[in-house]
Formats: sequence, structure tokens, C-alpha cells
Amino acid sequence: TDFCGYYANEANTTETISYIYDTYNYLADPHTAVGLYCSNNYVNDTNSANHMVVLSTASPFKFAASVYKSLTKCIPPEGYEALTVLSELTGKPIPTPLAGLDKRSVRFTRVCTPDEMAEDLFEHLED
Repeated sequence: TDFCGYYANEANTTETISYIYDTYNYLADPHTAVGLYCSNNYVNDTNSANHMVVLSTASPFKFAASVYKSLTKCIPPEGYEALTVLSELTGKPIPTPLAGLDKRSVRFTRVCTPDEMAEDLFEHLED
């Protein structure tokens, strides 16, 4: 009676990103879109009149390609260019921590298997 759970699939998430942007001019990241979708379903299912807060959990620019695709239904460019086209489309600036990311050097290139993760972690801790 104290807890309930909801979920959103990829289509629900994509539709929510688009709806929220079109309706409120708010650019939501995929995680926040899941929260918005689920909270709406909770209210509809329970007829709750309680106030609800959905906290935004990340910058939509961290997921620029997915957000761009949600808004345009077009395949976005790869890499940093996805941030650029999302910014151009929405008029929203690329957040400072991500701006200029394309000009920074790549710091990590190693890919490891799950079995190698612990060893890899300890190697980096020693650096």
C-alpha cells in the first residue's frame, strides 16, 4: 500500500520527450521522460489528487542523439555533432561541461569484458 511501480518502454519514452517539448518547451532527457510518463500513468490509474514532483535526472545533451531522434524522428549524426544539431533544433545551449568536448583529447580507450572489470579498476586506482 505504500509503494507502486511503473515502467516505460522505448516508444513511451520517445513519445514523452516529444510531447513534453511540444507542449511545455521543456527538453527532457530519457530518464526524466520515464519519470514523467510513469507519474502521469499513476495519476490516471489512481485518480490521485496528491501533488507529485518529478526531478530531472540528467541533461538531455548527455543523450543528444536519442533526444534529437525523439523530436525529429530522424537519425541524428554521431558523436559531438548530435549535441550541435540538438542545440540548433531547440535553441537550447550545449551545457558548459559538454561544450567543446569535440576538441578535448580522448582519455580512455580501453574496452574490457565484465570479467576484467575488477582488475581494470584496480589498475586505474594505482595510476
